[in-house]
Formats: sequence, C-alpha cells, structure tokens
Amino acid sequence: MSPNLHIFLLLVGTTIVPSFSQDETIKAIKKKVHVTDILSANTTQFSSNLRNGILSTCGGVHTSTSATISYKNGATISPNERCVWVINPAGSSNYSLSVATLGLQIQTGVTGITASCFNMRGSTAFSSVAITRTGTVSLPSVCHSLVITFYSGPNVGTSRGFSLSYSRRTANGLSSGSSRNYILNAAQQQIRHPANADTQYTNKELTLFAFPPPNNVYSSARKTLVTYMQVSLERTSCWDRIHAYRFRPSGWTVLSELCGDVEFKQWTDADVILVTFTSDGSVLGRGFHILRTNLPL
Repeated sequence: MSPNLHIFLLLVGTTIVPSFSQDETIKAIKKKVHVTDILSANTTQFSSNLRNGILSTCGGVHTSTSATISYKNGATISPNERCVWVINPAGSSNYSLSVATLGLQIQTGVTGITASCFNMRGSTAFSSVAITRTGTVSLPSVCHSLVITFYSGPNVGTSRGFSLSYSRRTANGLSSGSSRNYILNAAQQQIRHPANADTQYTNKELTLFAFPPPNNVYSSARKTLVTYMQVSLERTSCWDRIHAYRFRPSGWTVLSELCGDVEFKQWTDADVILVTFTSDGSVLGRGFHILRTNLPL
C-alpha cells in the first residue's frame, strides 16, 4: 500500500484499524474504535436458521437452493425498516420468485420490496424489479446473486409483512466455490478477503458485502462509513474489480467502480451500502480489507 495515502494501520493478528491523516472522520475512528470492538471475518458470514425451509429474520445470507422468506407475515411492520436478504447458492445463474402474501401498503419510493440481481463478469452488473403484488415475479434471465431488499417509510399505517419463496432454476457451475457473502451490521467490523492472508482470491468470483443501517433501521442522523483498502488486485484492464452501490427506496445506484490501481476508497451513507467483488478467469491477487464503522461514533 503506497505511503502517499497516509494510512495508519494498527495490526493485531488479522484485525486492522485505519486512520487517514487528511480526514477528520477517520481521525475520530482512530481515537475511539478499539480493536476488541471489531469482529473477525469468521463471525460475519452467516445464514439465518431455517425452520422447515422458512426464513423469518430481518435479512441474512442464504445458500439453500430454495426457501421461503416470511417476514412479519400478518404482523404490523415498523417505520423505517431495512432488511436485506442475499441469496446465492453456489453456481446459480437464475431463480424463480413467487409472492404468496403481501400485506404492505405499497408506496412507490417509500415502502416496498425490491428484487435485484447482481452478476459475475460478462453480464450486466445489476438490475432490479419492484415487487408490487402477489404471484410470480419476472426476474432477469441472468441472475447470479439475488438480493431482496425490504424498506419502509416513516408512516406505515396498517401495513403488514409478506411471504415469498425463491428457488434456483439453473446451476451453471461458473461461479467460484470461494465466492462469499457477508452482511456486516455491527458498530465496527472488518473483513479480509480472502480471509487467509497467505492465499489469493480465486477466478470467477462474485463476493458481496452488505451494510444495512444500525439495527436495520434507517435514520438520516446516523451514517455508515465503509472503508476499502486493497492488498493486491489484478491491474490489467480492470478485469478484477470492486463495485459499490447505495440503496434508496427508488432503487440501487452505483457509487464507484474500482480497478486494481485504486488502493483506498471510502463511502458514507445513511442507507444500505452494497459492495461487490468480481474476478475474471486469469491473473489473481491477494485481495483487500473492508471495514465498517457507524457514525457518529
């Protein structure tokens, strides 16, 4: 990592705490964040418990080839909720999605559900579909990783939850078995990818990192700071790359596309942030670190 970035790294085992000399926000992190507050990588990748094939938590990473998401089905939702479910059975290329119940009072750009496809290299990076009724949801024909995002506004009225089911339709085996999916929602967390500092990432990866707001509740007064620090990526023609997205009730938008020549980047937002890493089929590298910090500290 080049010295002109002025990055201070405190290394304790595999845990890192960054400080950026020109940025007052990162100075605050250096002062207030303790190494013991930062969770290691092996605690942040998870799958919500399946009970009879039903997922009921607000968000999670799911690798089952089929399941039902039943969130507050029949119960009143809360204001300003944000729930993100990342669905990515190994080698998937598309899914079927069906909505059994939908108790939401849909308000475009305020309260609703979005189904989004994030893809490997060679396909459209992402596309989204709004879920507005029960029945079959028409998803894109190419969908390597399916992300379901539920959002509510400040006034939910009598809105209730929903139940939907997904199933993998096609497994092409193209994506690497080393692809990972993470939801980082603690106050301070860090991930090294790949987790083993002595290894390289693999070809044909699609790895996702989702950063919902604290306690899965949106507030304009609280922000999430995501810091990216490269160890090494392929530098030729941006074949291996990072994409960063931010969520709005109107949909996902691209924040950045980073290639191997970018060693350090930060994103700050009050809503959900999603970061994807994709690799091609040739030159490898030793990956990167990603750190989450809630603001204000």
